[in-house]
Amino acid sequence: MTFEPLAAQSTLVNFRLRYAITLANEGAVDAANVTLRIGLFAGTQASENGIAQWLVLPDQGAHHAVDVIAAGGEQRFEGELAAPLDALGAMTVEGRTLAIALMAIDARYHHAPSEAPLDGQVARAFVVGREPPQLGPVLTRLIPFRLDQGPTSFAPLGTRDTGISRNE
Repeated sequence: MTFEPLAAQSTLVNFRLRYAITLANEGAVDAANVTLRIGLFAGTQASENGIAQWLVLPDQGAHHAVDVIAAGGEQRFEGELAAPLDALGAMTVEGRTLAIALMAIDARYHHAPSEAPLDGQVARAFVVGREPPQLGPVLTRLIPFRLDQGPTSFAPLGTRDTGISRNE
């Protein structure tokens, strides 16, 4: 699973994130009835345990679905999430309103009864923010989104894997 933020912007009332997710089937059998569920979380309020619990919820309300990803193949999904600015749990630092976004991706798939004994799940969570300028040593931390300057488009965007995942 790879995740790429394509665009992020704040409006007067919402935060919007366009994304691309690519699922690769590295197995020897086709993955059927693949569903992709996506959650946007407030980075300052989300806990590892809370996201891990979200990942085990029953599969419902998929954002994307595809009938089959062939063995050795891959599928790219693009979409956009929107959330009220208040939902990002912004913090105030030195008079600036900043927010950190977390995106959790839950992909589930099935096999034909004769192909594999178990169905599967691949899920991961990512921090989403702005990449820092490369003016000196490479920084590993992303820059939070600034929400107190009215409608804004953010660039360049980056992600960091949180280490929160589930693979079955």
